[in-house]
Amino acid sequence: MIQRRMGALRYRAIQADPPNDLAAIADRRNRQGNFGNLNRKEGDVAYSFHELKLKTIQELREIAKDVKHDAVQGYSQMNKDHLLPALCKALGIDTHEHLVVVGIDKPAVKAKMRELREKRDAAREAHDHQLLKSIRRQIHGLNRQIRAHVAHQP
Repeated sequence: MIQRRMGALRYRAIQADPPNDLAAIADRRNRQGNFGNLNRKEGDVAYSFHELKLKTIQELREIAKDVKHDAVQGYSQMNKDHLLPALCKALGIDTHEHLVVVGIDKPAVKAKMRELREKRDAAREAHDHQLLKSIRRQIHGLNRQIRAHVAHQP
């Protein structure tokens, strides 16, 4: 193993012959836990958009090979940007990620933001710059609070 220092980052280069067969690569990926089960078929378990988005183009083509649908015709010539929506259409998956807010009461936070927006408009008309800045910071903080609690829907 070789280590070299470039700037503040360290890069490691492993001097070993990479495995040439795909089975060894798939086995190594499964042992690392990065890519889940590469041999999953369409009928076994449904995919989500997020799972498909994380897959490599080779893995998407393996999935498309088993799917019989007009949308994935010519899958071997498609790049990931074209194959991902085609697979979603063929499998009946929404083509956007579903996000949910976990851990806070989002409707209550949104109601507080609506009140603050009304106060902001009143402060703007009254030319009260200190109050206006304070209200804008509060709205910003509530927005950040919502975004901090966003999670992918399983």
